[in-house]
Amino acid sequence: MSTLTAGDIRLDQTCGACPEQYDAYAPDGRQVGYLQLRHGSFTVQMPGASGTVVYHANPAGDGVFDPGERDEYLREATQTIAAYLNAAGGADPDAMTLAITAALEEAAISDWEERDGKVIEIYVSQIAAVVGRVLREGGH
Repeated sequence: MSTLTAGDIRLDQTCGACPEQYDAYAPDGRQVGYLQLRHGSFTVQMPGASGTVVYHANPAGDGVFDPGERDEYLREATQTIAAYLNAAGGADPDAMTLAITAALEEAAISDWEERDGKVIEIYVSQIAAVVGRVLREGGH
């Protein structure tokens, strides 16, 4: 599989406001992400049962991006999706990856309840892609 770039990810807007949301698609037509801006929280999730959050930001817009910020956040989102898929070799996560992801998410939620939030920040920015790569490279 060739390396994906942000420009390879197609976004289809499914709602214009409250929330502003998009579905993301790979060149082969497969849905590879779900983007949503609700109550000032912009998240990018992978599709499927795990719904792994791969990007999170807090733009100025609440249920719709403020003028001038949409392009920046959508570019960041597509770059993150492409990087996540490249790290996973373009494959959908397997059962073992989903199990590890669920355990890490549970730890992150527990940490969040303690009001620290460090685990969730690390998980979203670093761990999810690494887990997939480790499992692919012989961690099975």
